[in-house]
Amino acid sequence: MSVYGIIYFSELNMIFNQNKKEIFTFVLSAIIGLIGAFGQAAALHNSLVHSYPYKMMGMPPWHFYAWIGNLGYYIAIFSALIALALSKGLQRYFVAAIPVALCPLAYWLTFEVAFLFSPYYGGQMLETNFEGYTGQTARYAFGFEVLGLMFGERSLG
Repeated sequence: MSVYGIIYFSELNMIFNQNKKEIFTFVLSAIIGLIGAFGQAAALHNSLVHSYPYKMMGMPPWHFYAWIGNLGYYIAIFSALIALALSKGLQRYFVAAIPVALCPLAYWLTFEVAFLFSPYYGGQMLETNFEGYTGQTARYAFGFEVLGLMFGERSLG
C-alpha cells in the first residue's frame, strides 16, 4: 500500500467516525428534546383534563377543556416529532430546543383554535363560574402557563 493509500484510508476512517459522532449527537439531542416535549405535553394535558380551574368550569363546560386537553396532547407530540425530523440540518443545540419550544406552542394553538370554532364566545365567556373565574380568565391562565413552559424550560436547559 502506498503512502497515498494510507492517507486516503485514514481520511475515510476519520469521515466515518465523524459521521458516527454526528449521528450520536443528533440522536442524543433528539432524545433530550423529546423527553422535554413529552413532559410538557403531559403537564399541559394534566392541567386541562384533571386540574383546577378547568375541571370545575361550568361555562365553557369542563368536558370542553378535557377534549382540548386530549386532542392537544397528540397534536403537540406530533408537531414536536415533525419539527425534530425537519431539524436534521440544524446545529445540534437547536435539535433539543425546538421540540421543547414547539410543543407548548402547538398545544396553545390547539386551545385557541378550539375556542375559535366553539359555540362559546362573547358574553358566555364572561359568565362567572366560581371564585370569579370566567372562560376568558381560564384562557389567559392557560396562555400564561404555556409561556412559562416555553421560556422557563429553555432557560433551565
